[in-house]
Amino acid sequence: MKQLILLLYILFLLPLAIYPANKLHLDARWWFGDLETKVLHEVNGVGVGNYFDFKNELDIEKRDLRALRVEWETGHRHKVGFSFHGQKHMGDTTTINAITYGGIEYPIGTKILSKYEHDYANFMWTWWFLTNSSSKFKIGTLLEVKSFRLKTSLDAQNQLGPLYLKEREYSSTLPCVGFSFQYTPDPLVVLFSDISGIKSGKKGYFLDVDAGFRLCLTPAFAFQGGYRILRIYVKENPDYSRSDFEGAYVGFIFSFF
Repeated sequence: MKQLILLLYILFLLPLAIYPANKLHLDARWWFGDLETKVLHEVNGVGVGNYFDFKNELDIEKRDLRALRVEWETGHRHKVGFSFHGQKHMGDTTTINAITYGGIEYPIGTKILSKYEHDYANFMWTWWFLTNSSSKFKIGTLLEVKSFRLKTSLDAQNQLGPLYLKEREYSSTLPCVGFSFQYTPDPLVVLFSDISGIKSGKKGYFLDVDAGFRLCLTPAFAFQGGYRILRIYVKENPDYSRSDFEGAYVGFIFSFF
């Protein structure tokens, strides 16, 4: 773990060491995404049953997602940044059908207290390898390190006894690559699109697609909006976890020069 943290710091700070930062952006987003998390139990290398759907099987509350991002712009060709979002969902329901999670079967009429927590972090480095003299049009590569942790809990101890507490944690950290596009048709308007991801054998995959606009009301303040799709698949023996986040977002950007 210490070696991984050191590698992340090196990837994050290397561009700043080569190209000193001249702009700092603080980005806050409210994501009205639809959360969908499913888990498949595996026995002897084979998935058993159907995916367990937290949203449909349990009374998981829906909450909007808040995300924070810090970015350093280094000239016209480089940008490095870090983003984070996390969320906790709680549920309290009585089953109307028998459900199976993590190899444990909960019969009809079971009162289940459920919990779902996730944390997502992303280190990113954008290199605009193609841009014109006015920087109105940019095409670049993305080099990222994405990290995701999912923690789930189903608790029916009060009704069925101590064996009916099932807790599972899924986590993955992978390097990702992608492309970034930016077009500035007017000094007040910026259109952008980013796509990145990777697939790592049986460990899982990340897919991240983001497209939107920024309305630069002043040099130090901008309004933004867009649509994002984030898909995360994690293998944690003996289970698979699949988390999908998708929806529109709005936010603000504060810039310092």
